Amino acid sequence: LKHSEDTKKLETKILETQLKLKDQELNYLKMQIHPHFLFNTLNTMYGFALKKADETPEMILKLSNLLDYLLYQVDKPFVALIDEINHIDDYIELEKMRFNDTLQVNFNTENILED
Repeated sequence: LKHSEDTKKLETKILETQLKLKDQELNYLKMQIHPHFLFNTLNTMYGFALKKADETPEMILKLSNLLDYLLYQVDKPFVALIDEINHIDDYIELEKMRFNDTLQVNFNTENILED
């Protein structure tokens, strides 16, 4: 019985360690992706600003919303579904601006929030 209990404790520690490792891997991937996305978006915004494009303020606002979400909302244990949908929608719209509407994305949120 004691051996079984010790084995169970050891298995629990192994699972906790694996979970921490996966969490660290995820954070490492996030650190790689965010700078790449940020620099590409800022470079696009710079080009838009040079051309004095009308979309520049909207692009800045969407990037600001995305950064706010990534920095302050993503680590919360729970996020409202509407906030997650808005985040995804802002990301898609920002990417469409970056790719001059050559990017085709269908993101249907109808009937998701209905009771």
